[in-house]
Amino acid sequence: MSSTSQLGLILGDSTNLAASTEGAALFLIKILLIVAGFLYVCFGVIVTRQTAVMKKTLITPIEPAIQLLGLLHLFVALGIFVFFLFL
Repeated sequence: MSSTSQLGLILGDSTNLAASTEGAALFLIKILLIVAGFLYVCFGVIVTRQTAVMKKTLITPIEPAIQLLGLLHLFVALGIFVFFLFL
């Protein structure tokens, strides 16, 4: 057995180590994006609920537009979360 192959056995295959490190880093990034997306969906739900409370308290002619923007924000947040899930 040559000294290079013995050294390779001792140190391990560096390409597998680099690939596993890169895979682990990408997995960690994906998990962080999913958590951030979930928190953003929670924020969207809170905004929608606050909009509903505001609609009952403050009566203005632009209530439907404000409620529509709140729901649109919630659907965008859900879309981002689903995108991060399947990324």
